[in-house]
Amino acid sequence: MGTKTQCALLCQEFGFQHVSLDDILREKSDDQTYLHANFVKDCLDEKVYVPRELKISLLERKINEGIEEGKMLTSGRCKKHITLCFSTAQLRGC
Repeated sequence: MGTKTQCALLCQEFGFQHVSLDDILREKSDDQTYLHANFVKDCLDEKVYVPRELKISLLERKINEGIEEGKMLTSGRCKKHITLCFSTAQLRGC
């Protein structure tokens, strides 16, 4: 069972909202209005890590723009920094 399937089951069972860093990166790489779209696309195509600061920034923005209050489940690369970002967002009242 893959990560997305596990996340979907947890979200369904416990009422979590799922935020996938991988989905965010793919979405931004296709968004030509996003300043770093080509850079993110090149990183994904070449299987090179997207810089941690950029991933955290994108995740934070996604959390702040559309996540309803409540439980949140994140998945994707950079797990330690997702936790850090989530803790920071909590402190800001997200």
